[in-house]
Amino acid sequence: MRFYGRKEVKDVLAYLRLIANSKDKIAKDRVEKLGKKRFEKFQELKKDPHLEKFSPIELIDKVLETTDYLALIDDGSEQGLARVENVKELKSVAADFENLSSFLENVALMEGMVTPEKSYENKEESDVVTLMTIHSAKGLEFDNVFIIGMEEGLFPHSRSMLDPSQIEEERRLAYVGMTRAKKKLYLTYATNRLYFGTHSANLVSRFVVDIPEELITAI
Repeated sequence: MRFYGRKEVKDVLAYLRLIANSKDKIAKDRVEKLGKKRFEKFQELKKDPHLEKFSPIELIDKVLETTDYLALIDDGSEQGLARVENVKELKSVAADFENLSSFLENVALMEGMVTPEKSYENKEESDVVTLMTIHSAKGLEFDNVFIIGMEEGLFPHSRSMLDPSQIEEERRLAYVGMTRAKKKLYLTYATNRLYFGTHSANLVSRFVVDIPEELITAI
């Protein structure tokens, strides 16, 4: 199932769409089905005159806090944890936008995006490669994912080495990239790389080292 097709993601987006457009009947019908009391609390939130000043990620936090939505989807199981992580990922996507309208417009584009998986699902030939940055891959999923350049100095970048907050930001980005894979994830690195005519020996990225050995198969 594609990321934006997951129930918990569609639920949170329905709340946001109803904030953006109170006449959105589809969003309203979906939100109402999540519980009468939850809907009443959400209606109270919508009366906040400062709501339009909030960023998308702040609005998501407000919605989650007001409706206690995470309690609805987190039943303590692995599936429940996965649902919560999907909501967190939606927040990471929202963090790239300053206002709700631009965020929802981007979501609409992503929902309608034709991925290799969707384009070739009814065709025998499906050997398609899509090149993209990790940032642009947010919200998308693929059977097989290759992340290249998993080396200290590249990922994380050398500019981030002395700043713990930057390292953690790149760690979160690495997590986003790794979780795009539905079946297989390939992480590659070069022990020796040519930089502007000079060979440089490289260590494998700490983001790879942090992965438990039993989960890795060296090729």
